[in-house]
Amino acid sequence: MIMKYLIFLFLVFVSGYSLSQLLTSDNFDPSKMNDVLLKEFNNYRRSKGLDTLVYSQTCFDSLSYPNCVEVASCGKFYHPCINDKWKRQELREMVVKDSKSSVGGSIVRHSSGLPWLDTYENAFRSYGKYYSYESLAKMAIESWELSPAHNRVQNLDFTSSGLPGLFSCHSEFGVNGYVYIYINFIRVHRI
Repeated sequence: MIMKYLIFLFLVFVSGYSLSQLLTSDNFDPSKMNDVLLKEFNNYRRSKGLDTLVYSQTCFDSLSYPNCVEVASCGKFYHPCINDKWKRQELREMVVKDSKSSVGGSIVRHSSGLPWLDTYENAFRSYGKYYSYESLAKMAIESWELSPAHNRVQNLDFTSSGLPGLFSCHSEFGVNGYVYIYINFIRVHRI
């Protein structure tokens, strides 16, 4: 009986250790971190009585991924300028296609013909020690909550005509040992 108890304790210890392994550049999985952050972010918004957001592959491919990779690769911390990219009709039409296929609705257009879309970004960098993707995601959300400008963005109402806004994120372990997280939001103005 004692032997069974000791084996049980050993297995609990080993499984607990493997589940609480420190996140490092060697074991960090950006896809897993991204999934956890998007889930935690919608949980945060739901807990505040806010609308939840819908994932956009176009937002990821065009904003979150390139912005995060650019910054993590150079080891600095800033918001890459997206003005020229965001003015492109092609990108905006791809966002409209994402929006229509995931949530529907008719898009409002400017007199120039460009779809009326608003984009926002929050960024996070940390050198802290994290043992789970959930704790890292919660730390990013909490740090944005402490910053007035970031808090305003993460608490915006992204709905239009009763339909949700879009979002995506990307995370990277930087060349300098920091974890970088970029989350982007798009409000799609609908009729």
